[in-house]
Amino acid sequence: MCTSENMCNSIAESICLILVFLIEYWCITVYLRAVGGEVGATATLAPKVGPLGLSPKKVGDDIAKATGDWKGLKITCKLTIQNRQAKVEVVPSASALLIKALKEPPRDRKKVKNGE
Repeated sequence: MCTSENMCNSIAESICLILVFLIEYWCITVYLRAVGGEVGATATLAPKVGPLGLSPKKVGDDIAKATGDWKGLKITCKLTIQNRQAKVEVVPSASALLIKALKEPPRDRKKVKNGE
């Protein structure tokens, strides 16, 4: 006997299977800004990567490793997520490239405020 409750459960299961398929096999791209060489707050990463099945702590460590050359600079990162694996690419802005080309010393964000 087919009831509406059974039908709702089967529809919900089908939707869950489709979402799992999309997360596992599609390539999802997320852009975010981070300070180079520093592990960002997991609270800011969690809403972006949590629904995709990734650990914010692990993604933060990967971003810190990939942005080590840009220490102290605000840099854009491109996360390419496929099969629950995040690949981090650095997308430097023009200002970050200029600061790096001028060989400015890294700024300690806790001591130096507003470029003083």
